[in-house]
Parts: sequence; C-alpha cells; structure tokens
Amino acid sequence: MPTDKLEDFILQNRETFDAEAPAEGVWDRIEAALCVQEDDCDPFESFVAKRREDFDGTTPPPRLEGRIFAALDEVETAATPQLRTVQRRRAWLPLLGIAASLLLLLATAFTLGNSRGYRSAEEDRLAAEIARIDPDFAEVESFYRSKIADQVTAVTQANHDPQLIEDLAAIDEATEDIRNALLEVPVSQRADLVQKLIGTYRTKLDILLRIQRQLPPPPMEEATTQSNNNEI
Repeated sequence: MPTDKLEDFILQNRETFDAEAPAEGVWDRIEAALCVQEDDCDPFESFVAKRREDFDGTTPPPRLEGRIFAALDEVETAATPQLRTVQRRRAWLPLLGIAASLLLLLATAFTLGNSRGYRSAEEDRLAAEIARIDPDFAEVESFYRSKIADQVTAVTQANHDPQLIEDLAAIDEATEDIRNALLEVPVSQRADLVQKLIGTYRTKLDILLRIQRQLPPPPMEEATTQSNNNEI
C-alpha cells in the first residue's frame, strides 16, 4: 500500500516540528498551491476536517497557544470602544424608565379624574333606578352598606390577611356587577336581580360578623380607651 512520504517524514520528526515556527509566508504559499483548482475551497478547513480525530487528541505547542490568545486579546481590545458605548446607553436606561413612569403617572391621574366623574354620575343614575324599581330596597341597601362598611373597617384593622382582602374584593365585584345589570336587563327580570343583590349583601355581612367573632379581644387598655370615647 503506497504511503505519503511527506506525512511519514512529519510523523517521524513530530517533536522537531512542534518546537519550530514556519517561515514567514509559507502558509500563504501553501494556501495558494492548494486552491489553484478550487477558488472557493478553504484548505485549513479541509485539512482539519480530514484529520479531526488527530486534532482532538493533540495538544498544540505552547508558543502557538500563546499567539492564539494574544490575537484574541487584540480582538477584544479593539471591541472595547463599542462595549463602552453600549454601557453608556445602558446607563441612560434607568433615567428613561423614570421618565416613562412619570408620564404614566400623569396619564393615570388624568384618566382617574375623568373616570371618577363618570362613575359618580353612573352611581347617581343607578341609585335613582333602584329607588324607582323598589323604594323599600333602596332603604335596605343603604342599611346593609352602612353595616358592611363598619364591619370592614373593624375587621381590616385587626386582620391584614391578603386572602381575606382578596375574597372581600371578589364579593364587592360580584355585587357591583349585579347592580350594574339592573340598568341593562328587561324590567321583568329586575326584581330577581334585586333579591340576588340583597343576598350578596347578607353574605358579605355574615362573613364579616363571623370573622369579627373569631378575632381575639382587644387589649384592656385599648378597650378602656374605646369605652371612654363612647362615654364622651
């Protein structure tokens, strides 16, 4: 079987080749000789691909490794100005975020101001409609709302459980949905909605009263102060 004499020579003198550096321009001449027939070929890539297993198990000479890392350091140094530019841009990001937050707060304040006026008018119209549907219910609703407000204040002052606050908010949302539906459903269905609305008020008040009974009694000093305030 014929062998490659150049390859045999390199293998026999491997240590000598590892310790020597090729003459200047030798790789350019090798590349030109290899690419005479193929304009798009990459001789180094082809050489590595053919001998992939040999390269995987071989350690490069120390001087070659040092030159590679030196070249990488030069590339990294050349890229530093661009990196500094990016860092300057990042430094502006918090300021831009603050400016955006201020704009958002201003827009939110403007929107809330308008929506509060709208909600006030809508609430008045809803209260008038409820009074027209059932005058007695308007009085019942006022009673429940007053009692619920007192209990909510007492419970939330003694219990800061986030789940409780979330549950109470869910009941409030369901109650408001029913109240708003009174203006949209046919007249024949409004009486049923009124009864459902009363049911939600009773449910919330019952929950608050049960929680109030399970809360620990206030300290003696606080109870005495509250008693004195009541006497005054």
